[in-house]
Amino acid sequence: MSLVDRLLEELGEQPEAARRLARRLAADIASEESLRSLLLEGLLRDVATKEDLEKLEERLNARMNRLEEKVDGLGERMATRQELRALEERLNARMDRIEQRMARLEDKIDSFLKWMIGLLVTIWATMLAAMVAGLKLLLVH
Repeated sequence: MSLVDRLLEELGEQPEAARRLARRLAADIASEESLRSLLLEGLLRDVATKEDLEKLEERLNARMNRLEEKVDGLGERMATRQELRALEERLNARMDRIEQRMARLEDKIDSFLKWMIGLLVTIWATMLAAMVAGLKLLLVH
């Protein structure tokens, strides 16, 4: 077993010793300029700069604007649906009025046909009566 492996095993078994070693290493890193620079470079790779944040803000603003446009578009489509519902109601009311007028016309046509049939029957009966009376006159003479 290597020295490093034995050291790690010992530190795992003795948490207080591991903390003392970490403090000692931290103090050495803080006091040594080259180690500090190396540590800071490693940390700064993952840190966002002001420029990074500004770019992120621009992207987020662009996405928010697109979302707002979509929401506005949905609002317009909803208004259109409401207009379609209103149009449908007006058309239904108009169709109801037309159906009522057609029903009245059907009643008038029925009444007219009945009247015409009655008139034709009356004319036919009158002509038949006149012919019968004319035949009687011819037969009597």
